[in-house]
Amino acid sequence: MTLCNGVTQDINNGVSNNGGAIFVSQGANLVVENVAFINNTAITNPTTNNYGQGGAIFSNGNVTIKEGSKFINNTANCGGALYTYGDLDVTGAEFTKNTVNYPDQSVAGAIFACGDNNKVTIKGSSFKDNYAEFETGAVKLSVKEATISSTNFTNNKANTLQAGAVYVVKDCNLTVKNCKFINNTAVDGGAIFASYAGKLDISDSKFINNTANRTGGAVYNQLSATE
Repeated sequence: MTLCNGVTQDINNGVSNNGGAIFVSQGANLVVENVAFINNTAITNPTTNNYGQGGAIFSNGNVTIKEGSKFINNTANCGGALYTYGDLDVTGAEFTKNTVNYPDQSVAGAIFACGDNNKVTIKGSSFKDNYAEFETGAVKLSVKEATISSTNFTNNKANTLQAGAVYVVKDCNLTVKNCKFINNTAVDGGAIFASYAGKLDISDSKFINNTANRTGGAVYNQLSATE
């Protein structure tokens, strides 16, 4: 499925709890180009153990986000804008003021990408003012391989635990190239928190005024190989 030149706004998903605007089933692919996702919500209902995933998009298939797409003020319990189990390719997109705010389980203010064999590429994009009440202010990566390049992370926050901007886990190999991390905040790992990642490779990037209340103002590396 391909979406071009549109707006999805103020959609409140109270049925499946996954994907405030779009749900992508297993085996399907989604391409988004120049579409704005604004004020969409994946509902959390703790009394039924349903925790909303993907404020704008929830996907069990591959997702491609192309130039001009914007994710603004979307809300979920995990993945404030996007939650995906497939490959993810993001180019020239903006993620602004997306939130996950359930007190003790909210993860990844903007993107949560998972899947042991999956790949994530983020290029020429911006993540600004995204917020997680629990951990990972902007992007959590629990995949096989990820590359983030020419991308800015500004004023993202994890309020209770780690990773103001990016959290990489579970043997994921992460490459960060030509990126800027500015004014991101967490308890540990003000900008990047790497926990048991396969490899962490950071080059030609700037870390400015990032803050950790406890350890790792810019980068916290927990038993991850580095280059």
